[in-house]
Formats: sequence, C-alpha cells, structure tokens
Amino acid sequence: MGIHLTVISYPQTIHPMFEAVALAANNQSSEHRFARCQNGGGLRLAIANSKPRGRDGRPDVSVLDLVGHGRAGYFKLGDEILIDNGKIRSGAVRELNDLLPRGATVRFLGCLTGDEDSGLQMFKEVVGALQQRIAVSTDVLQPWHFGQTGLLDDYRHLLLSSDAEETSPTQRHRNGVE
Repeated sequence: MGIHLTVISYPQTIHPMFEAVALAANNQSSEHRFARCQNGGGLRLAIANSKPRGRDGRPDVSVLDLVGHGRAGYFKLGDEILIDNGKIRSGAVRELNDLLPRGATVRFLGCLTGDEDSGLQMFKEVVGALQQRIAVSTDVLQPWHFGQTGLLDDYRHLLLSSDAEETSPTQRHRNGVE
C-alpha cells in the first residue's frame, strides 16, 4: 500500500480555508504526505517528489487528495482551473494516468464538485479519462473536515467510482477508499 498524498491549493490570493487545512496537516509521516501547489505543474511536481517508488517506477501513491475550490462541475487547484462546466480543461488531470498507479484513488475535494447535473457530468468525464478510482465531493467542505492526516474518515459526502465500472450516482462511500 502506497502513501496518502494531500495536495492543498496555494492560490496567489491567500484563502482562509486552504490555510486552515494546511495548518491542520502537520503529520508528515511515512504514510501521509502534504504538498501545496498553485497550478498543474506544481501538482505534477508534488506527485513526482513523493516517495517511495513502486515497482513500475511511478510514485507509490494509493490516495491522492486534491483540495481546491469547487462548485458543481468545477474544480480549481491553486490558480489553475482543472475542470469547468463538467469538462476537463487542464492536461494535468489526464497526466495523472502517467503519474499514478492504476489502483490509486484520486479525490477532488472542492465544495459541491459532484453535485447537480454538471457535477455528475464532471464525475463521468473524469471517470472516463482516468484509470484510477475517482471520488468527488457532493457537499460543502469546511476546515473541520480535515485533520492531521488530511480528510477525516467520517466525511461521507463523496461520489465514488469503482475499479471495474462506475457506481450508481447515488452511492456514497465512507472515506473514498475501498
């Protein structure tokens, strides 16, 4: 089992939510790593710098949490819009296939990213583009949903894909990892 990497938005204009999450994330351990980034290039670097490496040479990341701004069908990490109107807008999203192991889980943790029709469209778009398991938030995220190891296990508002096929849009999973 690989590490749990949490990448927290670091926009040019400081945002209290991300600062609170970063402050709580003070448990850099062999199982949990935290990084800040401002754009897709920073995301690639955060993943590339994570250790250890798997047998395939990729960083051994089992869970990648992306903590950014969101609304239904929209996700922004730092100052870069990764997904808008339910469509992938940044090459950094598709590059996750090359950077992460196939069995990893990628969680897009922005407020309401998986909510409404556009959120479901975003979910389906990302599930179709990536080889990893995908989770998107269907509710508002607050600083207290995060602790020393990132997103707390009791946050239940995630829409999750499975390894083999997409799950029902109404299925929720306790912590996004099967």
